[in-house]
Amino acid sequence: MQGAVTALEGTDLTLARAELHHQLATLLHEDAASTDSPPTGAIHHFYSVLQLVTEESAPALWAAANLSLGTAYLTMPMTQASDTLRSGVAMQALRGALRVFTPDAYPQEWSAATVNLANALVYAPSIKQGDNLVEAVELYDEVLTRRDRDRDPIGRARVLANQGNALAHLGVFDQAKARLHEARALFEEALDHDSVMAVRSILDELSRAQVPEGVGRVIPEATP
Repeated sequence: MQGAVTALEGTDLTLARAELHHQLATLLHEDAASTDSPPTGAIHHFYSVLQLVTEESAPALWAAANLSLGTAYLTMPMTQASDTLRSGVAMQALRGALRVFTPDAYPQEWSAATVNLANALVYAPSIKQGDNLVEAVELYDEVLTRRDRDRDPIGRARVLANQGNALAHLGVFDQAKARLHEARALFEEALDHDSVMAVRSILDELSRAQVPEGVGRVIPEATP
């Protein structure tokens, strides 16, 4: 596929080039995730898409690139202070995606963008951390109205776990525990042991010290 991208460089086939960049970026992102590597190659190609199309010229492709770019940034570990700038870029990209991906027209893409925007708000260091957490809780609530335990129990559990974490940092401990207990039950029913342990860890910290350590420990939402 890289050969096809190279072959189209310098041509006026702008949309075709953008689509190829997006397909290649998606493959690179999946490969990076499977090897637990930074998705730097994927990020380069997502930016290439955004250089070739706009919200007006190819709205769905533009929004998909923004959604994937924001998600890719959120999956990268933060190892130094300058890395916190990525959270700002991720939020900007995800807010852009949500201008196109509405809940009725693009329900899966909207859900992924909304959850990951909420995750970014929880994760981002900010002097407005309280406001960010409140917005995140509200965004999680929007997604929960469309994810019931019968049709999408794991998706609902992920959102509940993330919302419980955010509520704990807001000091709303009773509601946080209720969300986390429901998430744990759903993960247990699905035999998702890793997620069960992650939720139990947050509940244990709440029992010991009320506020769990490390704002931003969230379960990421995969892009469609």
